[in-house]
Amino acid sequence: MLLFGIMLLVGAGCSQESLQSTTEMELLHAESSRLASVPADSIQRFATKVETYASQNPTVQTDPLWSEIIENIKSAARGASIHFVITINTEWDGEIEYYF
Repeated sequence: MLLFGIMLLVGAGCSQESLQSTTEMELLHAESSRLASVPADSIQRFATKVETYASQNPTVQTDPLWSEIIENIKSAARGASIHFVITINTEWDGEIEYYF
């Protein structure tokens, strides 16, 4: 019963603005901000790193920095003429595909 009450409190009314980013997400964001100045293979390795992290930690997609990280990857990939797909397998809704 206590666990259910805690889950209700945690899940109720959480907006993205009130969420705090984890240290790992802050590091990924800082790294993604520098992607425009790295070679194409580094952009691909970073995208794979983000994909792996997100598949192991599906809740990171609710992090306020998530969309900025994805946008930084997309922008760097466009600048380097890279096209790739990141597929994240989630436990609750099947697959989510991000097209860059």
